Amino acid sequence: MKRKILFILLVSALYGNSPLFPQGFQPPPKGKAVVYFVRTSYYYGIPVPYIHNSHYIGELKGKGYMRYECDTGQQLFWIYASDKSLFILADLRAGGTYLVNYGKVNHGMEGLFGPTPPEVAFYPVTPYSQDVYEESRKLICKKAPVTVPRDTLVLMNKTMKKEISETFEKFNNRWKHEGKYRTVTRDMAIPTELLK
Repeated sequence: MKRKILFILLVSALYGNSPLFPQGFQPPPKGKAVVYFVRTSYYYGIPVPYIHNSHYIGELKGKGYMRYECDTGQQLFWIYASDKSLFILADLRAGGTYLVNYGKVNHGMEGLFGPTPPEVAFYPVTPYSQDVYEESRKLICKKAPVTVPRDTLVLMNKTMKKEISETFEKFNNRWKHEGKYRTVTRDMAIPTELLK
């Protein structure tokens, strides 16, 4: 009987439907911060790899989110795309919950020569972001997070080692000094009363 229960929990966890990985905002462990990486646009199911400093931490293939616990202080998060990489330099506080979205911004607004195409960006979300925040919150409350098995993390870090290392080095040696990144500050943590 114990084996059967363990098997059901394990299978459920792999598919993201387990009480071990409930939907909705979950606070970080003491002394840590948590970042919710949200993807609110589909983009034909193109997978987007997420990197923390120089380590692959998972990917989203369509609408969904990942919940990622990490240390406080300065952290670099980025996505590795075939044509470009997008970076966020974050300063996280203990107990803080942060939202980061990868999706369309400016939604085809009218420009000098007609509608401008939507820009795809990797950017922080706060309650002041209104539509994007509400869309992200609904997604987190409705679905369980995407989880990545440990063996997949190990394999992807080996497979992408060269690309990650080269891009991480370019960021630290050049792009960081050129300001080619967005920022998340400590005070951008979502207030506790809005996480319900």
